[in-house]
Amino acid sequence: MSFRAGSGDRVCVLVSGHGGIVCTPGNEDSILVTADSDPRDIKITTINSAGLAMALARIKANRLIVFIDAFHAADAPISK
Repeated sequence: MSFRAGSGDRVCVLVSGHGGIVCTPGNEDSILVTADSDPRDIKITTINSAGLAMALARIKANRLIVFIDAFHAADAPISK
């Protein structure tokens, strides 16, 4: 989508699924769990808030609306 949307476009992204919190000493992050996430390798096989923010930032639409329907989604505020 990031390569198809232009500055005059409006884009709506809906993410619906499972979310969670990953904790390491001194660092807590929310994640989105995908269909192919591996519970043995959570950090590599899920989408963390920084990864989601980077993916959304690549969308060059004039207006971007993002709906996240996932457990712990409120812990992942993102602004563009």
